[in-house]
Amino acid sequence: MDDGLSHEVFLFDGEEEFLAGMVPYAREGLAAGERVVAALSEERGARLAAALGTDARQVEFVDIEQAGRNPARIISMWGDRLEGPGHEPRALRGICEPVWAGRSSDEFAECHRHEALINLAFAEAGSWRLVCPYDVSALEPEQVELARRTHPEVWEQGSAVANSSYEQPAELLAELEQELPTPDGEPTRLTFGRSDVSSIRRLAASYATSAGLGDERAADVMLAISELATNSVVHGGGEGEIALWKEPGSLVCEVSDSGTITDILAGRRRPDPAGENGRGIWIVNQVCDLVQVRSAPGGSVVRVQLRAA
Repeated sequence: MDDGLSHEVFLFDGEEEFLAGMVPYAREGLAAGERVVAALSEERGARLAAALGTDARQVEFVDIEQAGRNPARIISMWGDRLEGPGHEPRALRGICEPVWAGRSSDEFAECHRHEALINLAFAEAGSWRLVCPYDVSALEPEQVELARRTHPEVWEQGSAVANSSYEQPAELLAELEQELPTPDGEPTRLTFGRSDVSSIRRLAASYATSAGLGDERAADVMLAISELATNSVVHGGGEGEIALWKEPGSLVCEVSDSGTITDILAGRRRPDPAGENGRGIWIVNQVCDLVQVRSAPGGSVVRVQLRAA
């Protein structure tokens, strides 16, 4: 395998096909002395563990519906295992299902942005394999088609085969970089400057409480808004605008300013502890259920969603 990530899409139809593919894939990695990590739903992970039998004890299982609820956290999850706090000095072989039936349209869009961006994030990493299973019996055809376009390889009968449908990330990201949908109803909007950060934190916390998020999630809202507002003040021209609105079971907050985010991977990789930049959006990604970033020469928008549960 060449240096870097071998990013492979596995299109399967039902659980039998999934297990027929992923059981030997995992066992092959274990036999080679590789670290095998399976980021799947709790239910699908349990089925894979049962099929692996005693071999499952050597596999690290991650509940992707929790760890990857916000797709912008997934690159950091793998980065930690390659070179961060969870690193081990052996080759890595992964299974990751970021796209599953039941996600919202906004989540699907961010999942496919993630799938394109991961090719850039690990282009120069050490050699490792990541197979992404897509259940064609449960997903809409457009989701499957986008999966074909974001993976350089197709996993077929145990091997990575070049994918003729693959598109370079820059081309696909330009298509996926659509304007964020207009919220239903009229949000509360406020312009803020440096002296207003504390007051908008309190306003966001009040909205969180009225949306039924509870104290812990209200604290997450305050942290996220504090980071985004501070970024606007420091990097976005000294001021910004916040918009807040409620959706069923969740609170949505949007911060916009005149600054430009030039790093398309901003917030997706764990920041350097010795560095001064890159912490704000990364922290926001850790506490929010969905983060949507859009940036152009005229300014930037970061929209975050936090659910009640």
